[in-house]
Amino acid sequence: MHVLRSAGVSASNGTGVTLVQCRYLATNNSKPNPFAKKPKPTYEQVPRVGHEGSLVNLLHKVRLEHWSDEQAARESRPSLPKLPSDIPEDIEKQPKLWPSGKYVTGTVAYRKLWLDLDYPTYWTIVRTKDKNGSSVYYGVPTVRGITQPNIRKIPSARKRDWVILPKDQLPTCEVWQSLKQSAAQTSESTDAAEASSQ
Repeated sequence: MHVLRSAGVSASNGTGVTLVQCRYLATNNSKPNPFAKKPKPTYEQVPRVGHEGSLVNLLHKVRLEHWSDEQAARESRPSLPKLPSDIPEDIEKQPKLWPSGKYVTGTVAYRKLWLDLDYPTYWTIVRTKDKNGSSVYYGVPTVRGITQPNIRKIPSARKRDWVILPKDQLPTCEVWQSLKQSAAQTSESTDAAEASSQ
């Protein structure tokens, strides 16, 4: 694309009027200008408690289920702020009101893609750390049925494919196989529904 630019030379004609002699230069601006300001990238706004389906979001919901228990516990500890009777709508923005992380200790969680493995693979939550308005969870990993001896920070906790097992359901091999079968049936029904809609 050719753009015309003007380069002017000023001169006076003796009448007090300045004449500007313009000449037009044809320049090729097809190459990008390396000094031009680049647009700022737009990032998706991530909630403090994670997106729906993330481990952070699921565990936050479990903590909110114990709102009444936390109210009773905070009455005996005046150093902590008291909780209102109802959960505020903007509870995500008030980390001081979040119930304690002890309510999720012992929770078992796994990602859906791990169901492709033959043996149970999951995390057991052992510790919660609330920092800068967000939550970080630590746990003990079990990989292919073998429990690791160390406690680590749970990676990929903000991915949206986490599932939490009920408290009364232990992740045994039989439970793992039933979870795999139910996931396979769900995917087959979803594929059939998509094929029928087309």
